[in-house]
Amino acid sequence: MSCMSNRRIALVIGTVVGLIAIVAWVAEIDIVFQESAEEQEPNQKSLVIDESSSESKAVAK
Repeated sequence: MSCMSNRRIALVIGTVVGLIAIVAWVAEIDIVFQESAEEQEPNQKSLVIDESSSESKAVAK
């Protein structure tokens, strides 16, 4: 019986460590994307569409 409980404890600890690693990895990816967006030059196209610039282009036509 004691061996089964040790296995369960090891499984729980492994699961918790794995979840913490996944959260840290996702947070790191988010930070990298945020830094990349901050370093982006104004001339470059962005994934975010600025509504004010699209409205001014429509008025200019």
